[in-house]
Amino acid sequence: MLSIHEIADEIIVVDTGSEDATVDIAESFGARVFFHDWKDDFSLARNIALEKSRGKWIFVIDADERLDESSKAEIEYLIKKENPAIPQVFNGRVVGPEHAFYKRVLFPRLPELLFQGMVHESLVYKGEVPQQWHNFKIILHHIKKPFDLKKQKYYLGLIKKELDKSLSNEQYAVYYKHLGDHYLALKKRTLALDAYLCAKNYFERSVFKPEDLFFAHLLKPLIQLHLSVQKSPTKAYQYAELCARYHPDLAEVWCYLAYLSFLLEEFERAKLLIEEILEYKRGAVSIRWLIDLQFIEARCLFAESDYVGASSILKSLYQVHPQHHILACLCLSLISEHKFSQAIQTWGRSGVTSICQLLKELALLNFWTSVEDYYLEDLMLSHSC
Repeated sequence: MLSIHEIADEIIVVDTGSEDATVDIAESFGARVFFHDWKDDFSLARNIALEKSRGKWIFVIDADERLDESSKAEIEYLIKKENPAIPQVFNGRVVGPEHAFYKRVLFPRLPELLFQGMVHESLVYKGEVPQQWHNFKIILHHIKKPFDLKKQKYYLGLIKKELDKSLSNEQYAVYYKHLGDHYLALKKRTLALDAYLCAKNYFERSVFKPEDLFFAHLLKPLIQLHLSVQKSPTKAYQYAELCARYHPDLAEVWCYLAYLSFLLEEFERAKLLIEEILEYKRGAVSIRWLIDLQFIEARCLFAESDYVGASSILKSLYQVHPQHHILACLCLSLISEHKFSQAIQTWGRSGVTSICQLLKELALLNFWTSVEDYYLEDLMLSHSC
């Protein structure tokens, strides 16, 4: 409320049973607070707020969001410029620790422009999806909450009830995407994959455009799950390529393409992609991906029998990021160079000298595959949706 009270003519809060200081805080900002029993329906509560409002325009913000200071001028500009009699929705960009996405934030107050859906609700006008505009100048900062198992299961139940209804292709696409998100949060990956595939099927029959960020957020888990569940880097690569085609500015998708190229033994392509990412997209890549990309580059060199090059990258990487799998691969590279003593000393400095002999044994076997199994699982956890 602190972020919006300066630009709001009125603030409406519908309390559905809070047990904390919500009402007192809201009233301290001059909000009009209305009480309504919770009916397992988020749209119902939002529509009550619309009914109680008196302005020509509605701005929606959740309790775990904060409006960016720079967005206020854009909101005031739109309210003055746009016709409040036209049913249209302006979507703001929500940014947070998970990922960025667009959601409905600003629209005119019209009797038939209402929320629909028990959970992950959307706006409809006379039963149809109204015209929508993405506005990157409207920014909401999302505060991530701790994982809540009870809440995840509750939302899952509401989504399943919505999917039992007769919905449009757009609504089915959105709800199956949310179904996949909640299954993934509950670590039910096979069910998540099935849900995302259903979402993609309905997306292709909807009026949605692949340029929408929704499509990118749908493809990302399909990339990950085709690796972890289906063990199909080929299919995962196809989804990553599709995402890169419509969302070339998303640095993460190029990281996936580099990793998948490695898995498909396209080592030159993987190295070229890594070189381009590090040169042109470094600022947009997470620290974890920067580590992973260098590790993948070293593994490409190892696969091409360039053990000296692999060892050089791994040594530098381990000095900055002393992680177990980096050290294991470094030692394997040194052994491949026939530098057995150096490999043992390197492993010994890690404080786990008791398994030096095991490292020798693994080097004689296909240890690289063991590292691959470990690394794939680690990658999935690190870059989960």
